[in-house]
Amino acid sequence: MNANFPKFMNGPQFAYYYNLGDMMDKMANGVITDVNEYTPVFSKQNVEDMLTGSNGWGNVNYIDKVFGTGFNQKHNVSIQGGDR
Repeated sequence: MNANFPKFMNGPQFAYYYNLGDMMDKMANGVITDVNEYTPVFSKQNVEDMLTGSNGWGNVNYIDKVFGTGFNQKHNVSIQGGDR
């Protein structure tokens, strides 16, 4: 287990900062001139769907799935007897 593994954002956090960065980029490039002109990439409904897991929007922590504690199983099967 990695002791110094960074903590990553979840889906709603990513959506918030993605929208914020996109808005700032569009304002810096002159595409929009006011915050009220911005149309977010991730809508409030998208974020709500991430929290509830509906409409195909999940909030799965894949880092924990890949690097988290796993499990092992071992099975032995023995068959004897019979005549042919």
